[in-house]
Amino acid sequence: MRTLTRRRALGLGLGTVAAGILGGCATPGTTSVNSLPVIPAKAPGEKVTLTYWAWLKDLQKVADIWNAQHPDIQVNTVWIPGGNSGGYMSAPAGGQYDFKRDVLDKKPDLVTIEFVNDAYLEGDALKEHYGKIRDALRAIPAEIILITPHYVRQDWMGVSTVKVDEDPRPYVRGLRVFAADNGIAVADAAKLWGELWRKGIPYPIILANAINHPDERGHEMFADALMAVFPEK
Repeated sequence: MRTLTRRRALGLGLGTVAAGILGGCATPGTTSVNSLPVIPAKAPGEKVTLTYWAWLKDLQKVADIWNAQHPDIQVNTVWIPGGNSGGYMSAPAGGQYDFKRDVLDKKPDLVTIEFVNDAYLEGDALKEHYGKIRDALRAIPAEIILITPHYVRQDWMGVSTVKVDEDPRPYVRGLRVFAADNGIAVADAAKLWGELWRKGIPYPIILANAINHPDERGHEMFADALMAVFPEK
């Protein structure tokens, strides 16, 4: 599998479609991204656009602060309501949310995927569903990073304590296995959440609504998990 460096990640033409919809072994019926030439680093003065799907309203105001300081790397945010990946993939063509139009037709180089609302999936259902996503994205072809989700309220996690080292949800374990079996990178945010209590931080205080929405610190942990995928050199 090709190595993605931090520099190369910033050099991707249309970087990520993340938190919204949304390398490897054999890719049936498509060209494997791993057989293609390495994408060159961003040239001086070249502009990179990152598209970020998220449920947070007014997130563009935050992105604009970044954009003002980094004219060559611009971030555009797209608001989407809460939902799961199946809902976005099956939304009617031409509507507000169109997987083909908004993701596939843009031919991104890299797609990052995190859906805490997919946590109901496990076993064969998970493999089948994420297999469809894998095939659709590799047909572009695009590289993929799966992001394990944050922790949510304890009863939804099936635990009675905040001292949770290992995420107990079958979905998280299944996502890691699926990624390993398919040569897909994993940004393991769930692992970082499992380390919180050992640092003296009960994880619910990082949930803005004490239920399932991470606050700024929680979103920073997603960034840390993503950047850990890319070696410095």
